[in-house]
Amino acid sequence: MPSTEIQRIVLLVLLGIVGYALVYTWNQDYGSGASAPLRRAAPDAAVPASASSAGVPAIPSSARNAPSDVPGEELSGDMPLREETAAVPAAQLVHVQTPVLEAWIDRSGGDIVGLQLPTYTKSIESDVPVRLLDRSRQHVYLAQSGLVGRDGLDKASGARPVYAAEQSAYRIDDGEVTVTLRHVTDTVSVVKRFLFSADSYVVTVEHEVVNRAEEEFRARLFAQLKRDSSRPDGDGGGFFMGPRPYVGAAFTTPESRYEKIDFDDLDEGSFRAEIQGGWSAMLQHYFLTAWIGDPEEVNAYNGRRLSDGNYAVGFVGPEFVVAPGETQSVNTRLYAGPKIQRNLEAVAPNLYLAVDYGYLWWLSVPLFKVLETIFSVVGNWGV
Repeated sequence: MPSTEIQRIVLLVLLGIVGYALVYTWNQDYGSGASAPLRRAAPDAAVPASASSAGVPAIPSSARNAPSDVPGEELSGDMPLREETAAVPAAQLVHVQTPVLEAWIDRSGGDIVGLQLPTYTKSIESDVPVRLLDRSRQHVYLAQSGLVGRDGLDKASGARPVYAAEQSAYRIDDGEVTVTLRHVTDTVSVVKRFLFSADSYVVTVEHEVVNRAEEEFRARLFAQLKRDSSRPDGDGGGFFMGPRPYVGAAFTTPESRYEKIDFDDLDEGSFRAEIQGGWSAMLQHYFLTAWIGDPEEVNAYNGRRLSDGNYAVGFVGPEFVVAPGETQSVNTRLYAGPKIQRNLEAVAPNLYLAVDYGYLWWLSVPLFKVLETIFSVVGNWGV
C-alpha cells in the first residue's frame, strides 16, 4: 500500500485536475468575452401560428456571379461562375415550423438556407432563438444537397434545378410533415422530399427520380455543409487556462472514429476519404450539423476550401442507375441541433463523440453519467 505521503500527493493531483475542469467549464459558460449560457425554453413553448417574414434568410445581391458550390467529378471547389442576372426573391423560400426546428428551404436547388432552434435561446437574458443555418451578408452556413454526375440536375457549371413547391409554408405541433418539391423536364421528373418530425432534430432528405427517357439515367447524390469561418455570435472564447470552443469540421473514418479537420487544415489542402456509411459535420459550442451517409453504401467524403473563401464538407454517394420507365430513390439525413449525447448516439455511429470532453474524457464521461442519473431522479442540474 502506498505511503501516506504518496497518497497525499495523488489526492492533491486529482483535486487539481477536478479544480481545473470546474474552472474551465465555468469559463465556457460565464468567462471572459463569452455570453451567458444558452437557455432552453420550456418544451411546450408555442410556435407562431403564421409564417411571418421575421428571421427569413436574406438573399443578398452578391449571390449573383457567386462561385458554384456543387461538387464536380473531382470534387473541386474551383468551378465556373453562376450565370444569374438577379437576386433570388424571398418568396422562393419554403418555411417549415416544428416545435424544435424552424427552417427555410430555397426552391433553387432545394437547399436548407436557414434554420433556427425555437427551444434554445442565445442566452439566459435573450428570447432570440439560436440560429444554426443562415444566408446573409454577415454569415454563410447552408445545408446543400442534390444530384450530380452524368445526368444529375445539379451542375458544376453552377446550374441548379428550380423546384415547384406544393405549399409555401408548413407547420406541425406533433407527428410528421413532408415537404415536397418537384422538378420536371421532358425526360425526367425529380421529386425532392424533406421529412420533418415534431420532436426530432433529424431531417430525412429523399430524391425520387422517374425516368421517362429511352436511355438510362445515371447520377450520384451529394450532400454538403457550406460555411464561412466566423465564430458564432457571443462566442468571445478566450481564457488563459483553456482553449476556445472548437468551430470547424469533423468526420468519422475507419482510422479515427472522430477526426477534427479545422478550417486552417482545409486552407492547406482538401480532405478525401472513402467511408462505409459515415458522416460529416460542422461543430460549434453546444450545437452541430451533420450529413449522415447511407450505412449500406461507400461514400466519397470530402472537405475543401471553396474559391469564394467559404468551406464545404460532405459526401458524394455511389452512382445509381434508373432504367427507362423506372423509378428509384436515394436518401440521406441531416442532423441540426444540440450536442445531447444520448440523442447523437441514436442518430449515427460515433456521432456522440462530437461532445468532445478533450483529454479529461476519462474523468468527464463517468461524471456526466452520474449527473445524468441524478437529473433523471430530481429533475434538476443544480441551477
